[in-house]
Amino acid sequence: MTRRVLITGAGGFVCRQITAVLLSHDYAVIANDRAFDDDLKRAWSAQWGGQLTLIEADVMQLPDLRVDAVVHGAAVTASPEERGQSPEANFQANLDPLLRMFRWANANCTGRAIFISSDAIFERSDPGLIYETDPVVSLGLYGIAKQMTESLVRTLQFLYGREMCTIRLGNIYGPLERARPTRPRVSMVGQMIHEALTTQQITVNVRAPARDWTFAADVGRAVRRLIEAPTLNHALYQVASEQVLTPMQIAETIQARLPAVQIRTVEAPVDVPRRGHMSHTRLHGELGFDEWTPFAVGIQQIIAQQAEILS
Repeated sequence: MTRRVLITGAGGFVCRQITAVLLSHDYAVIANDRAFDDDLKRAWSAQWGGQLTLIEADVMQLPDLRVDAVVHGAAVTASPEERGQSPEANFQANLDPLLRMFRWANANCTGRAIFISSDAIFERSDPGLIYETDPVVSLGLYGIAKQMTESLVRTLQFLYGREMCTIRLGNIYGPLERARPTRPRVSMVGQMIHEALTTQQITVNVRAPARDWTFAADVGRAVRRLIEAPTLNHALYQVASEQVLTPMQIAETIQARLPAVQIRTVEAPVDVPRRGHMSHTRLHGELGFDEWTPFAVGIQQIIAQQAEILS
């Protein structure tokens, strides 16, 4: 039987990848966002027109629809200053859709609802692996909103028997990454590849620490496994590849595929209070999930996609 899934924020970077993975596994996807880029709509319609329904509307105006699963990825990562908002309005832009999707999923979803969180919930962290059981202290409106998401999902699952969980993501990279009003920043990986292809140079801050990187399509594969699992033992799963690289290692991986590119080093102060890296032990131990794209393979895919766009 074909599963029918609603994905909110489906025009955004990560949820585009989740949408594509589920469509490629014969899911019927209802993709929701306030607006979709025209090139994305054309590509999706050409490849998956019969499986895909697009709803261009605010989450708050979603109609009632019977679905087998929900993935709620609609979020505002931009700061109040970037969006010209008060802090209260910026926080409410994440809170209202979250509460709406709790109610919507309870009324319309016959299966599991998955909510997306972020390592932004950690104001700071020590070097080493971070586990789902580690204490969280958030600072910043987006981080607080995601911490609240995790706590509410756990409460609704544990105390009220709701079929739901949260996935916590770290640094994500992949093809088709672009800035949007709700997510104005492109990942460091995406910036480096764009700089390499357009200037034949990569600028590396040698003071910047290593970070963990996860290929965006791998998030989609993990979401599929979480949707299809008969039962889940926890309300929170970290989806992270544990592939940790310094900016110099990233630049060298790009340079290996673009030999004409030169690496330029700079030394600039950095304040990165989150120095830990999320563990995927729970996801692997419970579901056996290990479908992580090697970093070099992911880099090659992005280079090919960006080079095609720029040609």
